[in-house]
Amino acid sequence: MKTRFLPPMKGTRKLTRYGVASGRVMVREASLLDWQTIERLIGSDFSECMNILSDTVYGPYLAGAKGSEDIDSRLIEFLKAQYNFVDEVSPGSFIGLFFRIKYDFHNLKGAFKEKNSNRPGAQVFLDLGT
Repeated sequence: MKTRFLPPMKGTRKLTRYGVASGRVMVREASLLDWQTIERLIGSDFSECMNILSDTVYGPYLAGAKGSEDIDSRLIEFLKAQYNFVDEVSPGSFIGLFFRIKYDFHNLKGAFKEKNSNRPGAQVFLDLGT
């Protein structure tokens, strides 16, 4: 008796790629802050917040931060890593561009303000855009 196998389904490669990307996003989502951690952060001072965040996915980015400007720059680095992850799991799609376009508008607005004001360098430009 000859055994017949079904031919491979068309588009399974696309489905597999979607499944892998979806799984990786779910793992990342689970590592984000939960409400309990956010409530702990709200009721804490700076050093306690840094201790709480050191146990999270933000810990490596915020290690050694001294003040708010330092934290801002480190959180921007974290955001860059997340956008690079989106680009990695969805190559060739517009999802990453969609999330980054707001920074293009921010930089455009900043350039316009800088050009029309007498204060050069008054606006902060973000390198998170497309």
